[in-house]
Amino acid sequence: MVDLRKSMIAAAVALCSLSAYAQNAPSSGDIADAMKTMKDASAFMKAKRAEAAACEDKVRKSDAFRPIARRIPPPGGKPAPAQLADRSPITADEARAMTAVAPEFKTCRAIWEDGETALVPAMAPILKQYEQKHAAIIDSLVTRKLPWGGYYRAQMALSANLKAERSKIWAASGRNAKPD
Repeated sequence: MVDLRKSMIAAAVALCSLSAYAQNAPSSGDIADAMKTMKDASAFMKAKRAEAAACEDKVRKSDAFRPIARRIPPPGGKPAPAQLADRSPITADEARAMTAVAPEFKTCRAIWEDGETALVPAMAPILKQYEQKHAAIIDSLVTRKLPWGGYYRAQMALSANLKAERSKIWAASGRNAKPD
């Protein structure tokens, strides 16, 4: 993994540095190696995301998830307008379910987060901050400080912020971030 990261960084530097290009243009073999490294990194992240999705699917099929199943949109789905406007607080059963499955979902997210930080170490503090804010949003829902609609809006804002931060970090590393 370290070799893949080093190769990816070296490839990005070699391809993106205009002064290096003007003085010493990379050979077609160097370019081919860089492209292969980028494809390997992309395949690695796709595999990690698939592994995390399988983990999340298992959680969603669990009995513990059942009380909140109607409340949590499917992966990649967004809350419906009625959900965004929902002012109802979490019920006791829903709070127990959310408290039970939140750590399981965090374990699933860690699969792709660890993969991402292995490729782009600068993502580590961004993902740590994301997890802290995510936990605070869940805590606010469970302690009835946020209604369901507020929970959805806070989650959407957090995800949008992560996507923007990811784009900046990955671009600085010589890669473009893939959408979540």
